[in-house]
Amino acid sequence: MFNNTVITFDDIVLGSGQEARIGDGYAGFNWSQTAILSVDGTLPGYTATSGSNIAFIAEAGGTEIAGYEDAAAGSALVFSREAPFDLLSADLSAAFRNGLNISVTAFADEAGTIPLGTVNLSVDQGAETFSFDPALLGGARRVEINANDGDGSTLDYFGIDNLTFRDAAPASGAPTNVGTRDAGRVIFASDESIAAGPELLGPGASLELAVGLSVPASTATELLGTGSL
Repeated sequence: MFNNTVITFDDIVLGSGQEARIGDGYAGFNWSQTAILSVDGTLPGYTATSGSNIAFIAEAGGTEIAGYEDAAAGSALVFSREAPFDLLSADLSAAFRNGLNISVTAFADEAGTIPLGTVNLSVDQGAETFSFDPALLGGARRVEINANDGDGSTLDYFGIDNLTFRDAAPASGAPTNVGTRDAGRVIFASDESIAAGPELLGPGASLELAVGLSVPASTATELLGTGSL
């Protein structure tokens, strides 16, 4: 049984009202479009529930801000890592308005090409704890949290505190290595990746498919030779 880990963001020392970008490696994750703020009450919607710090989406206003060139303004807040994890809960707060629509999407791969599930939330100013079902978002390697409504004039900013996760086994049916050889197995996630099979497979290899993908028997024979499906 894996233990829960809570990221409070309070181990980064900031002056009141100051912010800083979260760098890759913090808490064992890679981060994109993510900053830490020491809440001072200037934006009453942001609410810290652990100490004084929260994480927040960096460029939700659609304007490019120096220091956050890792993704285009309006992109989702992303955290990812190689080892799979279950996202369990988070305290979320909307900065400027109640009823902010936020989507939380988990992916089986770090690149964000194999979605596991999405939860849509309505978030108000002031913190509220949202719990997530591991059956839907578990076994992830990447999570995207987004509130972009497509209107550049709106300020879709949100904060996060007490981000809680645990180590996990890979999601059921999720490939552990997409389109590459892995300990005698070659795993395909799409029709396009199957096309690369002859270059990847060798004698005695096995072919593993992502959920919902099938291969005609003639194609499998051509790809595998003496291997197995």
